[in-house]
Amino acid sequence: MGSERLFVRTARSTRTWPAPDARTSAFFEAEPLAALHSHVRKVRWGHESIAAPVDELIVPDGALHLIVVLPGGGARPYGLAVGASTAPNVVHLAGDIRHVELELDAGGSLALFGAPARALEGQAVPLEDLWGDAAVVFGQRLAEEKSDQGRVHLAQAIIAERAGNLTAPPVVRAALDRMRRRAGQLQVRTLADELGVSERRLEQLFHQYVGLTPKASCRVVRFQRVIDRLASSEGRTSWAELALEAGFVDQSHLANDVRALTGLSPTRLVARGGFGFLQD
Repeated sequence: MGSERLFVRTARSTRTWPAPDARTSAFFEAEPLAALHSHVRKVRWGHESIAAPVDELIVPDGALHLIVVLPGGGARPYGLAVGASTAPNVVHLAGDIRHVELELDAGGSLALFGAPARALEGQAVPLEDLWGDAAVVFGQRLAEEKSDQGRVHLAQAIIAERAGNLTAPPVVRAALDRMRRRAGQLQVRTLADELGVSERRLEQLFHQYVGLTPKASCRVVRFQRVIDRLASSEGRTSWAELALEAGFVDQSHLANDVRALTGLSPTRLVARGGFGFLQD
């Protein structure tokens, strides 16, 4: 077993704790190429040299990701389609690693993989299972690129060629936008009424284009509000105040969601994430 660290991303920030060694790692983020704006929310890439193995706990962010990993030592590149989830995942990291990641927008799964988002929920599916031999060629071409910038541009160009024209209906994008603006603090029935659709229809659309139910999506967004608040509190709040501010019924409700989404107790989350002290 390696050392442990926590990885959690919200709409505002990304936190890895303990932080990777800045002398042997670098990570970047950018907007996608114009040709991918309908399918991709963010493009990220970077590298890290890990001297001692690390078990990284990845907290779900509610999005679907396409990740290409280029290990060091001549190992074969590989791609993964990582579905939206409400459960944490632990990955084992070691050695020299380069990667390119695309955070997909609603509808990205259908456009890039020809599969509804719900089919990938909670899974990390090898890209070869979805693209066949094209996934092998994709990884090889990225590995042959000499620069990070060239690799990132090539990855987006290849994906843009493969992407279909299908995009998520406006009602899905509107629902996600309202969830984010209200930090997940809204009832699905209210959301459906505001958008002029039934709860059942909204859930069907989310299964197809998002991968989580509307209720689960709100839950993840609300939890991200907690993470953002923890990152900025510096111990100047209590769990009870935090639960009330983030829209939980009570402190116990917050604790249950923390355990479900991270596998940790609230106290352990604070310790693992280096957030400092919160009052009981």
